[in-house]
Amino acid sequence: MNYFNSTIEVTPCLCGCGKMPTKDCKGYYYEHLPDDIKKKIGSKHKIYARNRAKRLNLTRKVHLVQKEVGAPKKAKKRQKAIPKFSKKMVEELKKYVPLKRKFLKEHPICECGRNECKRPATDIHHKKGRIGTLLNDVRFWLPVARICHKWIEEHPKEATELGLTISRHTND
Repeated sequence: MNYFNSTIEVTPCLCGCGKMPTKDCKGYYYEHLPDDIKKKIGSKHKIYARNRAKRLNLTRKVHLVQKEVGAPKKAKKRQKAIPKFSKKMVEELKKYVPLKRKFLKEHPICECGRNECKRPATDIHHKKGRIGTLLNDVRFWLPVARICHKWIEEHPKEATELGLTISRHTND
């Protein structure tokens, strides 16, 4: 019997119904299996599960063979990771860390001036920013608590009005 205009000959179900036999059902369509064979083979679900497992194992084997037979893979060149800091910035940070520690020891209490804050200073707010030489310019540093620092960053208008932030473009 020919299915789907193919050249492959498929023998129909052994019961004579004309349907294609189910795989692993000894030439029968599953519904037409004799009871003694059905008991040996198991449920339709088990047959499908078994066939699925066979297909998966087969594809795994095919992939393994393809890997072995295929051309050897060329070793890829590892790209250099982009550095987190430039060399110039690393040098500035080496100067900044000891300066920061010393500054926070000399100014242990928050000086943000909001609500008479008396929290311990843990951060340094750079009033003019940290670009270039401003990173290590102590004139524009302000010792602040973490909470106050967050407030200053989240409320730039109010911070400018209180004098906690200064424009970089002013000449001071």
